[in-house]
Amino acid sequence: AVPLHHVEALPRHLYTFHGCGLGEFLEPAQTRAVIATRLVSLCKGFSGVSMELLRQMARLLEQDILPRIPAEGSVGASGDLTPLSYLAAVLCGDGEVWHDGAALSGAAALKAAGIAPLRLRPKEALAIMNGTAVMTALACLAYARAEYLARLTTRITALAVSRDGTTLYSSALDGQVLIWDLSGTQRLGRRFTVGLDSPGC
Repeated sequence: AVPLHHVEALPRHLYTFHGCGLGEFLEPAQTRAVIATRLVSLCKGFSGVSMELLRQMARLLEQDILPRIPAEGSVGASGDLTPLSYLAAVLCGDGEVWHDGAALSGAAALKAAGIAPLRLRPKEALAIMNGTAVMTALACLAYARAEYLARLTTRITALAVSRDGTTLYSSALDGQVLIWDLSGTQRLGRRFTVGLDSPGC
């Protein structure tokens, strides 16, 4: 158990201890997605954080004050503890941020925006850090790119199996031939058979 006289200092020790990430920093769009994802999760109320913590996260987005979060350092076993510790630090005026295209201290950025550093309650640092907001945010950003690549590879495959570059051997991709009852397989089969000129392919 944490002695009562250390409880107030515990949140800062937690996010400082976990702030050991490595590698390149997340891009601004990625960082915004991380903050938004964590904010949505915490707004559900299951973590018992204060309204002021939620408002502070919203202020970061509104003022475009983005924590500099290293891209490497999370194992995902108990959440994105290391990368999210950088968010917790900036909320409290620690760490470094991107703002207006420049890197500066979290304290300087909050002061310039007229935002007071947050004082985390005993379990709020853990509430911020113990989640999968980084993995979720990056996965959401990757979804559109993955969907585009899936459609592109469908077109390339259709070209590869076509007789003369325009006519598909559609019988090989017919829904009755694709015996696996998997929605993704069936959907791809339909994309192949609609023809190369169709926007659905």
